[in-house]
Amino acid sequence: MIPKSEFVRRILEVSVKSGYSFLTPDGLKVPERVSERNRFIASLITGVGFCLAGGGAIGAAIAGAGVGQTFGKLENEKIAKALRRLSEYCDIAGIHLKNGLSMLRLIIDADTLSDSEIIGRSLLIQERASDFKEFSMNSVGGRNMGTLAQMVLLYTDHARAAQFSKVAKKCKHRSWGGVTTCPLVADLEAETVTLFQFDPFGQIAKDAATAMQR
Repeated sequence: MIPKSEFVRRILEVSVKSGYSFLTPDGLKVPERVSERNRFIASLITGVGFCLAGGGAIGAAIAGAGVGQTFGKLENEKIAKALRRLSEYCDIAGIHLKNGLSMLRLIIDADTLSDSEIIGRSLLIQERASDFKEFSMNSVGGRNMGTLAQMVLLYTDHARAAQFSKVAKKCKHRSWGGVTTCPLVADLEAETVTLFQFDPFGQIAKDAATAMQR
């Protein structure tokens, strides 16, 4: 079994290497263990992101991962505001803008949440994820590339992870406006990850699987 705090530390580091950026109330942050080159690139291509430091294992993981390198004053308050609103439904949130669409990585401590509470959160996340369409690029023909919200659900108990997996598809949402929400179950006891949605860039499950490796 991988400790929750250790998995969170790893997923933060892997996410930044993949181009995600996280923010604490003090400013734009990335894990200090990322190389200076990757840190600089992330600051250029990602824009901004938001990380709400949760309590318990997740809060400890954020501190342990060294999410403490500040890039400077936040320039885009619109994105910050949208991310702060979205953070009401997750413990940690990050954003990636490199591929043209807004990709949101939302880490949720699911141990204390019921299945119905998680499904309810997914609906609220889907609704608020639409706010990020204005930060996505328009493709040829003027069509907005949309938003992809990834719910990374952490379970330390295999039985609970297996139970939720039976209803996880109820957290899959897609609107005609190009907004998609998809769940990924990280079973820390069994050390497995399961994605319940097509992965357009092959990155969501890959990053989670990398974080799960010993």
